[in-house]
Amino acid sequence: MQTITHYLLALYLLSHSLLLSANEQSGFKHNTDRNSYIHASIQGWQDKPDWQLRLPGLVVSSPVIAGDTLLLASENGNLYALNHHTKAIQWIFPTGGALSATPAVHGNTVYQLSLDGSFYAIDLITGLELWRFNTLGEQRFAGWNYLGIQADHPVIDPWDFFLSSALVHDGVVYFGSSDQHLYALDADTGKMRWAFKTGGMVHSSPAQAGELVLVGSWDGALYALDRHSGEAQWRFQTNTEQKLKVWFGIQSSPVVDGDRVYIGSRDGYLYALDLQTGAKQWRYDAERSWIVGTPSFDDHSLYVGTSDSGWLLALDKTTGQERWRHRTFVWTFSSPVVFNGQVLIASMRGDMFLLDSSSGELLQGYRTETATADSYQVMQAETGRFDYQRLVQNDWRHDSYAIMQRILHNGGFLATPTVHNHLLYITSTDGVLLRFPLLTAKE
Repeated sequence: MQTITHYLLALYLLSHSLLLSANEQSGFKHNTDRNSYIHASIQGWQDKPDWQLRLPGLVVSSPVIAGDTLLLASENGNLYALNHHTKAIQWIFPTGGALSATPAVHGNTVYQLSLDGSFYAIDLITGLELWRFNTLGEQRFAGWNYLGIQADHPVIDPWDFFLSSALVHDGVVYFGSSDQHLYALDADTGKMRWAFKTGGMVHSSPAQAGELVLVGSWDGALYALDRHSGEAQWRFQTNTEQKLKVWFGIQSSPVVDGDRVYIGSRDGYLYALDLQTGAKQWRYDAERSWIVGTPSFDDHSLYVGTSDSGWLLALDKTTGQERWRHRTFVWTFSSPVVFNGQVLIASMRGDMFLLDSSSGELLQGYRTETATADSYQVMQAETGRFDYQRLVQNDWRHDSYAIMQRILHNGGFLATPTVHNHLLYITSTDGVLLRFPLLTAKE
């Protein structure tokens, strides 16, 4: 009976859903090079969303669209599939841990890493599990001496929001793990092709360029591996410090631009490296502000957000010289989306900004209703920044989880916006999906 039910469900969904072609794929920042460049110009979006959906859990991952299906991964451990035309739920896939990685889709398979220690392959149409691969365990970064705490147990990093989002290329799925490995699995069967051990947790999402797969690690290094064998071709080490474990590690994902790769680090720098050798071409000083979000680029500039300093930066791709900066006020871990002539960024204050990519001029802004209300008393009205004095009435180091929960429930953005068929989708950290119709030049 169960087999017949699953068969009928598959037939029903096939009649309501467009299957992806074997070569089509969707996921974090769309492309295997991890850039978010859209070859179109927009005039902005409608002032208010035309569709909102609240999920029963926090969300740090980005929405993904594959065919007719919209995928949303939640910290409550569920992966939700909705028809983005009818808004009806197609299926819900439960796991045993938070889903902090953006799902990846190739053909009709969804790939999802869970904090429960499993990497899942799920049928896009039915929501049924195809196979799973067990890592040696997923967890948030923690240090024995972190933020100056001398503790008898590791202290969890409150800013370690993301797990590694998968990359699918040429029949192989690649993803990083908290067990310090980058894995390459057969995309159809889940059988391991190879595993490469780094010196730290791998919460960075891998990128692919030619014969290389690149990924960052919490040991502060960017690795370039042969995608067939997993053998290291080169390794670039960013700065690390051992005292507080704060200025330490790579959470950002690499972005490939021709013969150059860009990577941000918690050491407070953004790096441009030669793709083939790993040699440093330039380094931008973000003034001791982490680069956690993943950069995006167009023909002339590289765009990336910063953490505590609260900027969206536009840098010359060739020299690393700053072209302009726009104040976002708070942590900006979301990755920019670049159009022809515009750049879109979202911040933890609950803002989305659309800027002119040449000048940095603000073209449009939006703030979520929850962030505007500020019921959790997170923001300081006078400065537009987090109210650290109120948030840290106790000691941040000893109450960081509770403080971060207040911030996450306040309607900010960690997700990267997704654009599909003249519609903009984004999920706020309090679990709300927002959809905005984009405006064309005539509108």
